Amino acid sequence: MGLFPGVERQFVITLDGLKFAGEYPLPRDTRQIDVEVAQNLGGVPLHSVPQDTYFYERTCAELQHVIKDYPEELRDTQFIDYPDPEFIVNLFNEYRKKRDSWIKGLKKNQQPSSPKRAPSKNEPSPEPVSNADVQDTASRVS
Repeated sequence: MGLFPGVERQFVITLDGLKFAGEYPLPRDTRQIDVEVAQNLGGVPLHSVPQDTYFYERTCAELQHVIKDYPEELRDTQFIDYPDPEFIVNLFNEYRKKRDSWIKGLKKNQQPSSPKRAPSKNEPSPEPVSNADVQDTASRVS
């Protein structure tokens, strides 16, 4: 059984007659993917990396992490090294559609959070802070 009944982590994608199977990432996996992308980009500041380069690196790293079962002809190929970037982007788009649907299913099936308790009469209620009594430091220094 998965995290929530009826919402399983496993997925299967068939694209151009090729079948890919895997598991959607947990938050821990997503952090690992982020670290891997940063390492692959040499730790350079994100603003200095072209957006297309970052997107493709992130796409390949996520697919590499989540897809567990590949077609035989792709078993020894890293997604980043696959010679057809358009195929990789199409595969990622199909994966993203399925992942987004999975996330919606998780949100729909989440248990409500613990009820908020009402403040007791003895607890101070938060009041806005006013700085009307504080003089401007610059005017006092002059």
